[in-house]
Amino acid sequence: MDYHRAMQEVEKSIQEAIASGAAAIIPGLKAEKDMYEKQVQLANLRDDLYRQSQLAMDENKPIITQYERLFEDWFHEMTTIENKLKIAFESKTGEAIGAKLMQERNRLCRDYGQVYREVIQSCKGNHW
Repeated sequence: MDYHRAMQEVEKSIQEAIASGAAAIIPGLKAEKDMYEKQVQLANLRDDLYRQSQLAMDENKPIITQYERLFEDWFHEMTTIENKLKIAFESKTGEAIGAKLMQERNRLCRDYGQVYREVIQSCKGNHW
C-alpha cells in the first residue's frame, strides 16, 4: 500500500472537511492520518534495518568464509596427525591414541560445527 498517497488523500479530506464546516469528522481523519504516518515510519525502519543487516552480512562474509576454511583445514590436519601417530607407536598404543584423538576430534566437530552452522544460519538475510 502506498502510505504517502493515502496520507495525501486523508490530508485532502481534512482540508475539504474544514472548508465545508464538517468539523465532526476531522478527529477521525486526523487519527487515520496518524496511523498512515506510523506505517510510513515502520516501513522506513524496516528498510533501514534491512540495509544495515545486509551491510553487516556483506562485511562479515569474508571472515565467516575464512573460518570455514580454517575449520576444514583443522579437521584434515587432525586426521593426518591421528594417522601418523597410529603408525609411529606400537599397534595397541597407536590404536589407543588414534581412538582418543578421533573421539576428541569428533566431539569438537560436533560441538563447534553446530555453533558454526548456527552462526551461518543467523547471518542469512530476512526479506520482508
